[in-house]
Amino acid sequence: AIHNLAEEVKVVGNTSALSPYFQDTVAALLKTAFRNDADNNLQHDAFEAFNIMVYTAAPDSFPMIKQLIPEMMNRLKMTLERFQRGSLSLSDSTRLSNMQAQLCAGLNYAYGKLGKHAQDVLKFIPPLMNMLIAILNLPGSEAHEEALICVSTVARCTHEEFSIFMKGFGPQLMKFLKETSSSKVCSLATGVVGDIARALELKIAPYCDAIVTQLMTNAQ
Repeated sequence: AIHNLAEEVKVVGNTSALSPYFQDTVAALLKTAFRNDADNNLQHDAFEAFNIMVYTAAPDSFPMIKQLIPEMMNRLKMTLERFQRGSLSLSDSTRLSNMQAQLCAGLNYAYGKLGKHAQDVLKFIPPLMNMLIAILNLPGSEAHEEALICVSTVARCTHEEFSIFMKGFGPQLMKFLKETSSSKVCSLATGVVGDIARALELKIAPYCDAIVTQLMTNAQ
């Protein structure tokens, strides 16, 4: 119901009919998603509603979106720490991967919505990129696709400054470009190339040979 309502409400000027309820609604949705007894379906539905609330938010809700970013990043950090401790059952590993995917999607929507208004939350980008790279390093993770999409959004937010992340992300990008057995992941990685190229402009030059060679190989 929340998902459908958010899709229908229109922004008028700086606000919308949902703006007075935005903070309490998204807080309740995140609380639901993070419940220990939430199964994958409930978690997914809560995040889907959260994402559409953020996507359709009016400008007067932007300050509240900014406040949500540290909380989601902290949750993402907790999932990585749990993986690092090891000794996970298959069901626990799957649950954590799903949570990572949903959090990456939520952060993607938050930064994507803020756009040029994200200047005062760009300070969270370096730790976010470190976590995205760590997720992309996890073998067979369900969160790879959402992590790649989030990287694209980071590139669009940081422009040429994204170059500082290429040392860590470049090898990951090449790995997924070579993953032709998974057409969706490879296609997403190809899309990331476009976003990074637009963000870096001339600073993409040191990586062009390797990227273009791999793209030509994929096209054969």
